[in-house]
Amino acid sequence: MQRLLALAAFAFALGLAAPLQAGTLTSPALFQGVDQNVCQVVNVGTKPIEVTVEVVNFNGTDTAETCTLQPNDVANSCQAFANDSGFCRVTAAGSDAKLRKSVRAVMMNRSTAPPFEIFATVEAR
Repeated sequence: MQRLLALAAFAFALGLAAPLQAGTLTSPALFQGVDQNVCQVVNVGTKPIEVTVEVVNFNGTDTAETCTLQPNDVANSCQAFANDSGFCRVTAAGSDAKLRKSVRAVMMNRSTAPPFEIFATVEAR
């Protein structure tokens, strides 16, 4: 009987626990432009952070990448790209405010061949 009560109390407490919050940043949409849209994210915080970076396309074929970003490591950013119009979405555990403090994200339209020109850029907020 005590075991049953303990199990019931645990299940009740688990049900009252707050759900894990995910912070989200999004960019304005970019049209396909010349070649390719790329969403690139870097960690400007002081601790490693795991993020999921997505390019949400207008045709419904999203591309995504999940990475653990080290603090201030601009050489190893996380990115997702698509050869279509869309917008950038970045998600990570924690609040929107915490994510805004820890990462910087940009969506850009670029060429895929040298000299790799960038034609348009918008920031995810």
